[in-house]
Amino acid sequence: MPPDDPRPSPPDAEGGRLPGWALFALAVVPLLLVGPALRPGQRFLPLHPVAFEPLASERPDAAAAAWQRPDYLAADRVFPQLSDQVVLRRRALAGEPPTWDPDLGLGAPLFAGTMAGVLYPPNWLQLALPPDRAAGPLALVALGLAGLGTARLLARRGLSPGACLVGAAAVQAGGWVVVNLHDGMKVDAALWLPWQLAAVEAVRARGRRAGLELTLCAALPFLAGFPPIAVFGAVAAGAYALARAPRALPFLALGVAVAAVQLLPTAAASAESLRGPQGAAAVARQSLPLETAASLAVPDFFGAPGEAVFAPHLPAAWWVAGADDAAAAQEANPLEWNLFAGAAALVLAAAALAVRPRRAAFPAALVVLALGFAQGW
Repeated sequence: MPPDDPRPSPPDAEGGRLPGWALFALAVVPLLLVGPALRPGQRFLPLHPVAFEPLASERPDAAAAAWQRPDYLAADRVFPQLSDQVVLRRRALAGEPPTWDPDLGLGAPLFAGTMAGVLYPPNWLQLALPPDRAAGPLALVALGLAGLGTARLLARRGLSPGACLVGAAAVQAGGWVVVNLHDGMKVDAALWLPWQLAAVEAVRARGRRAGLELTLCAALPFLAGFPPIAVFGAVAAGAYALARAPRALPFLALGVAVAAVQLLPTAAASAESLRGPQGAAAVARQSLPLETAASLAVPDFFGAPGEAVFAPHLPAAWWVAGADDAAAAQEANPLEWNLFAGAAALVLAAAALAVRPRRAAFPAALVVLALGFAQGW
């Protein structure tokens, strides 16, 4: 139904329930993508820590093997994310507060960091398991949550279980999710958007505990460890709530307020950082050329996202970049220039616009706004 449809919500709008077989099917894509990393001796990391000293000198054969297929562009997953998680677990097991790392330089805040996600519930698995071993299961959980949230939203909009699974698979196997999965905090911050939209539908249907559900789903992305993405999700959820159920807006605001327990220390630490805020002009210079839209349908058009190559070694960036985009092309990397959604997803989206234009208008508008911001229209 379009936002202004006066008819009541579908009968299942409150629960978003799916049959058991559909829930089982939601695990297929995560297992295909992450399953091999769950085998004994494997780690779901862009680069195994054994590649670095002093471990490399102690285990030279393992270090050489680690450098065979590294994911350079997701190196933040090892330093500082994994290194912070190791310190957090050590301090937690010793009964010490997870606030400060005295061994990093002159000391550095742990709780206020933006990558470890201390208060994000799935990350608590890293207290039970060593963080390197928990990386694979956490990636599996992230993909599962992304698919389940999408299917839940579509079910609450009255779609069939088969259609819900198609939408969930499109999200789980989407290019942005897959290429950023090593940087799990980015995916964690984004995956709660469909959950928020589904909760808005529950509020619209006056479901029990719908307000609590929406508050939690609005708080969790801000606890995941990548606030900028959480902000984009909050804005999208707010626009959806304004169109579908304005009374849901206070619950969204309450969720951000709940996350202040993490955001306020982070803001205080950020104020002391050597990285200052960037103005609008600086942000605009980092926008993508319009021609990067080609990667929506063509995977790796600008290079494989795991390769450590930038514009001088990325001919496609220079082929499509005009004179005005020279600065952006000079700093191009495959991870940021990869917008791949998949040909099947694009065809289905085009069909939705053609067959149900009013119902597809809102998601289409979100896509246009997201591309417009990323490409600096």
